[in-house]
Amino acid sequence: MTSTAKDNQLDFNVLFVIALPVLIGVWEWLAFAGLRWNSKRKDAPESVGGPSAAGKRSAEWSWIVITSVVVLFLAGFGTVELYAGTVLAVAKARTRSNSPPVPSGPKRPLSRAPVRGRPTATRSFLFR
Repeated sequence: MTSTAKDNQLDFNVLFVIALPVLIGVWEWLAFAGLRWNSKRKDAPESVGGPSAAGKRSAEWSWIVITSVVVLFLAGFGTVELYAGTVLAVAKARTRSNSPPVPSGPKRPLSRAPVRGRPTATRSFLFR
């Protein structure tokens, strides 16, 4: 597993654990609404508005509070993890030396002499 994957594993797990109950709840609501208010049923209630459609205040407020807490938690968690990842990357970069990495393996010449009669790369690619 790469270091990036290790850093993101906790983030993905937290998001999955929080998003899964929400997803299941939405699916349950869609199934319930489809079965309860199916227009093909003869005993299906008429959809009405006005005072008879007013809901319960406790259900409305709990929905608003729960969704607000989830969204604010995820925004805060994402911000903290992003900041922590950035600080960690900067700290790792500062601890490295400023010299370029030395390649391992056999030594190769840095440039090859052009073959007679063959154009150089500069002429063949840039000036066609």
